[in-house]
Amino acid sequence: MRKDKRNCTYTVRLNPTLPEHVKIRNYLDDLDVRLFKSKNSFILDAINYYIDAVEDGSAFEKNEPDYNPDMEKTILEKTQKYVDQRLLSMVLSLIKNEGVVNNLVDDYKQDRSADEDFEYDDELAKVTSMFTD
Repeated sequence: MRKDKRNCTYTVRLNPTLPEHVKIRNYLDDLDVRLFKSKNSFILDAINYYIDAVEDGSAFEKNEPDYNPDMEKTILEKTQKYVDQRLLSMVLSLIKNEGVVNNLVDDYKQDRSADEDFEYDDELAKVTSMFTD
């Protein structure tokens, strides 16, 4: 480590034709000085953060979510069960013939009692929310 107390100056040139350079320039131009002391301190903090990430190996790790086939199967099963129940509920509400409704309601109640283990959960809600307003 240097013990030299002189200021050191480095020049960085940003090429206006390179998108990643334009991104940096725009970010620095719009930097909120209430959050960062200065552009210089922001750049130094960013470089130090990157150096730490390189040294501990996290700079080159891929942060891709792990594929889980069991999770996919569970979500598909829960989604199918939920859709089936919603469709049946909609059909029951649309049918006007009282006799047909009574027969379907009895069938629906039997199906519901067979599916008592079905519970609403957050995973299913997240998936199904993509299909509703």
